[in-house]
Amino acid sequence: MQPGPPLSRRSVIASAVAASLAGISHSFASWLPQFGGRAGLARRSDFAFPANMTYLNTASVGPSPKEVLEKMVATWHLIERSPVAESYARGTERLDEIRQKIGGLLNCDKEDLVFTGCTSDAMNRLSFALSLQPGDHILSTDQEHDGGHNCWKFHARSHGVEVEDIPIGFDERDPRAIISRFAQAMRPKTRAISFSHVLYTNGLRMPAAGLCELARRRGVVSIVDGAQAVGNIAVDISRIGCDAYAAPGHKWLLGPKGTGFMYVSRTAAPGLELLTRLTDTKPQNDSTGLINHMGFQGLGAAIDYVNRIGIPALERHNLRLHAYAYDRIQSLPVEVLSPRDGSVATPLLAFKVADKFEIPKLIPALLAEENLVIKGLPKVGGLRLSCHLFNSEPDVDRAVAILKRRLT
Repeated sequence: MQPGPPLSRRSVIASAVAASLAGISHSFASWLPQFGGRAGLARRSDFAFPANMTYLNTASVGPSPKEVLEKMVATWHLIERSPVAESYARGTERLDEIRQKIGGLLNCDKEDLVFTGCTSDAMNRLSFALSLQPGDHILSTDQEHDGGHNCWKFHARSHGVEVEDIPIGFDERDPRAIISRFAQAMRPKTRAISFSHVLYTNGLRMPAAGLCELARRRGVVSIVDGAQAVGNIAVDISRIGCDAYAAPGHKWLLGPKGTGFMYVSRTAAPGLELLTRLTDTKPQNDSTGLINHMGFQGLGAAIDYVNRIGIPALERHNLRLHAYAYDRIQSLPVEVLSPRDGSVATPLLAFKVADKFEIPKLIPALLAEENLVIKGLPKVGGLRLSCHLFNSEPDVDRAVAILKRRLT
């Protein structure tokens, strides 16, 4: 089906409002780009990005299914009809249902979950919850995303905290070696270890359970950045055994932008004094102001969408595409940085390109001229692909063909 004529801002808003008032489940999608066909585990027509776009960057921002947008608009209109009741009493009940969905996804108690704006927001809150003092020691890695690591740099500058980054090479494949390096770096004044469950740079799956067990034995708080894990691989909080786990709604869960959540174990309460945890048993949001009901109801719809497919099926699909892409890019003049398979592999695929290519210029050119969306990694001079449930082999083939033309 050919795309329709361009839509004005006024017509888009008018259509959305009319749809929500008339029963949006059927009519809301009429103003969004339409195209059919099945790609991977999901229909492309479930999403709003255009048919001629090859989207391989869910690890940065995941496109939300249309039903997520529908839920957000419906919630907005529901609230505006009765702002106080729908924002507080009934709204709080609905938010508790979303906590239940997140708890089911992570295999944790909903009472240990707190809503946030994103992973970085959660990491910032957790870093301040430690009440760090001069001379305290934080262990992290040299492969952390700035959004989850800048909080520790802030405490180093402002509070005299020492932050030590454990090196994780791109050729690292041994979980035991990683745990050993953390163990050797522990000190009497080590307060916390902070690491990504899945590294954003090359997709290495870190030994989360082993690192958290080490922290527990040493009496150290364990904080896990789950930005590249939740919705991408199976995450079992009870098995990991962490004190805190932060994740976004807008990446692999395909939820609204500006939504996130964190798990904080009740047993970690003495070491993590959160303002949002005013009792021993339940996280409270009264101290953080009115919450984004539209976004979190949309997140609930996104979790429903992902759960209909199932995390095990989703992970198998994404890893299969990852291995396919790994083999296909061997024809390119690049250095692959990610593991192909095995226990440390995930669907993120990173590779280094020749120094002559300017990553900050290449990425927007690929979008503007090729309608290809991938991630640039300027710090390592590379690119990253991340396939999700709406992708299939033809997406990978097109991306590789474009990159072969651009990089050779």
